Amino acid sequence: MQPQATGGKCMSADRAHQPDHDAPPAGTTEIPWLSVTVNRPAAGVAVVCVVGEIDIGTEAGLQDQLSRVLATGPDCLVIDLSGVSFLGAAGLSVLLRARKAATDQGTTLQLRVPNPSVAIRPLQMSGLDGQFEIISPGCHPDRPVSRRPQTPAGLAQPGEPDHDRVQTATRPKLGAESEPDEYAHLVPLQWRYAQLTADDPERPRLRAQLITGHLPVAEHLARRFAGRGQPQEDLNQVATLGLINAVDRFEPARGSHFLAFAVPTITGELRRYFRDHGWSTHVPRHLKDLNLAIKTAAGQLSQQRGHSPRPSDIADHLGVATSRVLDALHAAEAYHSSSLDQLLDPEDTVVTHPKFLGELDTQLGLVDDRETLRPLLAQLAPRERTILALRFFHQRTQLQIAQQVGLSQMHVSRLLSRILAFLRQGMASAD
Repeated sequence: MQPQATGGKCMSADRAHQPDHDAPPAGTTEIPWLSVTVNRPAAGVAVVCVVGEIDIGTEAGLQDQLSRVLATGPDCLVIDLSGVSFLGAAGLSVLLRARKAATDQGTTLQLRVPNPSVAIRPLQMSGLDGQFEIISPGCHPDRPVSRRPQTPAGLAQPGEPDHDRVQTATRPKLGAESEPDEYAHLVPLQWRYAQLTADDPERPRLRAQLITGHLPVAEHLARRFAGRGQPQEDLNQVATLGLINAVDRFEPARGSHFLAFAVPTITGELRRYFRDHGWSTHVPRHLKDLNLAIKTAAGQLSQQRGHSPRPSDIADHLGVATSRVLDALHAAEAYHSSSLDQLLDPEDTVVTHPKFLGELDTQLGLVDDRETLRPLLAQLAPRERTILALRFFHQRTQLQIAQQVGLSQMHVSRLLSRILAFLRQGMASAD
């Protein structure tokens, strides 16, 4: 990927000389799994270096840091993603919100993304690489290298024949140094599938090939939602359903890469599944939506104040009544229900019901055998009872028994055989 055109320098001439008196000092903020460093290499320029994973767990912290930097009113804000090890859908949402906030206040927002890198792939798959001003790592933020806007893959230029358009679509631009698209061989099938009529007999075969070829994408996105209380098999089916919808609705003539359309479609299908089926009891939709807003607000307030916010603080932040926040928090407890078989013992650990409820005693079945055996043992001589006790209750060997009772090992063996035969015969006759 080449650096994108900025349309001018980041700093305007009338503000470049003005220092940021109210700007927070440069420094590093540690968020779990994320490190955010703010540098100010020049007046009116703020560089935010992000190192770590940008996902749903670090979304609120990064959003808070970017909001604080934008609140100082810089002419140019550069978000350096060179140290990002993971960029998920939540991270892309943070970047989009930051771009909107920067546009509203007249700040130029740039992304510093090396190519290849972990961050460049999600930007390309979502189609956002063409919506941000991207500069190379070696480019100074106030002197960006211009980039010619990319022509969407698959769109024919004036005078371009149709067969060249298909060939262009099979080679989506992933950057000069990035790895080739592993799904490029399916692009001609997408064009062919889009051109066929609904009653064409070849259409079901192409549809099946497209779905099968992109199944790894659906399975990968389904694994991202694992561990949230839903079976992985169900998540795979929901993701596959989203993939089928994406194949049926995709229009390659619009110029977008299929993955840029399929990933949001599949992710949205998975999110709707959790919204509609993840709750163990029925909860009104407005409480579900308020619960999501509470989670986001709680993360932001925790970062700002350094402690967990109270329900009244969240209510003031969201502009709703405290009673509604409490209702939403109580409703959130219905997302996962506990089994009636799970109880708490005095040590406050979760255990199942067999610890508290009665169960069949296996020793009850031996009562009859013991009562039958008792008079038979009484008929044995004292030395025979001693040998029997040493062998089966004290786990002694025949040699040890012989040494203890003053007999030879062979004699002990013959006595044990005779005793056991007598007991078996007595037990059999009692039955």
